[in-house]
Amino acid sequence: MIHGGFKIGLLFGLCVLLGQCCPCVPTAVKGDLTTKRVQVTWTPANQSARTVAENEHVSVGVGDGIVVDASGLAVLEFPDLLTVEIYRDSALKVRQVPAQSPLVALYLELGSIFASTRPDAGSRLRVDTGTATVESLATEFLVTVNPHTNDTVVIVRVGEVQVTGAGQTITVKGGEYTQVSAGEAPSPVTPFDISSFQERLKVIRDGRIMTPKLPDTKVTPTVAPAPTPGGDDDDDDNGDD
Repeated sequence: MIHGGFKIGLLFGLCVLLGQCCPCVPTAVKGDLTTKRVQVTWTPANQSARTVAENEHVSVGVGDGIVVDASGLAVLEFPDLLTVEIYRDSALKVRQVPAQSPLVALYLELGSIFASTRPDAGSRLRVDTGTATVESLATEFLVTVNPHTNDTVVIVRVGEVQVTGAGQTITVKGGEYTQVSAGEAPSPVTPFDISSFQERLKVIRDGRIMTPKLPDTKVTPTVAPAPTPGGDDDDDDNGDD
């Protein structure tokens, strides 16, 4: 007869060998960090920082920090269809990854990230910046933290996100952006020109500018009214008198 404690130990050992986790102990999913352009520095929780070589992959978990220098570009991917591009002059920290809760939480200290989640993604994404909190599901959006003012700009390309500042929350939809300053509520949403944003995002990916500017506001062209017949002659006559 097999002792109960031995049976539990044997079952746990089989779970480990088969790569299965015990249902009573959820295992957090790690992100995959890849350097697309050097230099990228990765600091695992409670460990020393090290440089991640170009095209190298490392597993990133809770408490890990990532810094992308003035010429770098990194991509952080999770197995549930969430991708985060980290642009030059950026620093962020991983606060939470999916385990019991389907949530990826990041803290963006400075710089810019572009997050993309597919409609069938399993996780929500929350980005904290110190001045704002952004939450999304199945969307594409850019978050920028100005290193000089700490203002946060949130630009949504597809879907919608919830942006909170000073205890007030607004919804920002695709084709809109908002700005949040320290201690203030998010600014009213403003529409922007998608094609202009697409080009600007490409420039950011290429590393040709430090941080993105606010997108061009969408302007509706107006047509000037046709001049009144004889109006110019009347003006000329009045001027001559």
